[in-house]
Amino acid sequence: MPKISQYDPATTPLSGGETFILNQRGVTYNTPLSSIKNYTDTTVRGLSSNWQSTATTFRANSANYAKVNVDNNFSSTQTFASSAINIGSLPINTPILNSFFVGYAAGVGATNATDSNFVGRYAGFGVINAYSSNFIGLYSGNGATGANNSNFLGGGAGSSADNANNSNFLGNGAGNGATGANNSNFLGSGAGSSADNANNSNFLGNGAGSSADNANNSNFLGNGAGSSAINAANSNFLGYNAGFQADDANNSNFLGRYAGLNATNASNSNFFGLEAGERCEEAYNSNFFGQRAGSGSTGIYAVYANNSNFFGFDAGYKAKFANHSNFLGQKAGNDATYANNSNFLGYNAGSGAINANNSIFIGQNAGLNATDANDSIFIGSNSGASLSGCIALGNGAVPTARNQLVLGSASVPLSTTNGDTALVVRINGVLRKIAFLPA
Repeated sequence: MPKISQYDPATTPLSGGETFILNQRGVTYNTPLSSIKNYTDTTVRGLSSNWQSTATTFRANSANYAKVNVDNNFSSTQTFASSAINIGSLPINTPILNSFFVGYAAGVGATNATDSNFVGRYAGFGVINAYSSNFIGLYSGNGATGANNSNFLGGGAGSSADNANNSNFLGNGAGNGATGANNSNFLGSGAGSSADNANNSNFLGNGAGSSADNANNSNFLGNGAGSSAINAANSNFLGYNAGFQADDANNSNFLGRYAGLNATNASNSNFFGLEAGERCEEAYNSNFFGQRAGSGSTGIYAVYANNSNFFGFDAGYKAKFANHSNFLGQKAGNDATYANNSNFLGYNAGSGAINANNSIFIGQNAGLNATDANDSIFIGSNSGASLSGCIALGNGAVPTARNQLVLGSASVPLSTTNGDTALVVRINGVLRKIAFLPA
């Protein structure tokens, strides 16, 4: 067959008709050859216009979908109709203005959650009044109520917290289930967890203030500080397990490892030092300063030490019934029993004393292990005895009977004259002699 180029050039236009198919529409057309170009141009342009309209509609629908749930990779910057963005989560039926959601079910069911950020699986799930807040971490702020202007950072931080506005929850389980937790700070794993009425307070340390009751206007600093404390309002617990399980510890200050641990009825008191006031009972309106001051061991502890002051290492340690008393010095009043309304000053003063009510022991070992020494005054190193109603003055002064006055001792005698028949004393700056009567 000859090639087209071998035919002679045409001298007249093409004539006749030709049947052709437009595959885009699946139909056939018969038209003069000279009109094929014009027809196809008009028809194809019309179809192209329809395609462009369809593409525009698709893009609009895609953008509307993207504002609810963005699972696509776009080749160019997208502008959404709403400023709420939810990535990788369940769809949000009603867009939330100026908020950001990242993670499965993050912020789902949240109400009044404008201007907030939800990052993490179930972060802020079902939270109520969560505007201007940040929820970061698995289950952080989950189910919290009144959680506006707050920050929840950590797995379960502030989860189910009630009235948690203007607060900060940082750490796994920090403030979890806390009630009345407004204007407070919870820092540490489990800090303030399940605390009740925890407003205007600070919980710093793992488990600090956890399960504390009536813990408003208080500060709990240290792992376990104030944990399970009851009626701990207006108090400060500083140190590992300080105030742990303390009962009726409002308006008090416990400073030191185990200070005030398990203390009962310890309101309006100050316990400063390692184990100071630990396990003490009825220690309200008291001050215990020093390691183990006013404290006790398991089953043996200071009881009924209210309105008292114990200053020094082991001062008042395991003392019992030492109300309205002052023990000053290392081991002063240590293990004393029934030492109400008494004053023991000096190393070991009144240590081990029994029935030493209304007494004064001053000096190293003064009244040491004295029994039935009520209403007595022992002044001087190693002075005193197990006798009531006595006054013993001087180092080593030891009475031998009840209601006896003892001046000096054989080891440290007072000055006498005239063959020990007169006592030399200075009265008003002048030496005098006081004659002795026969015994």
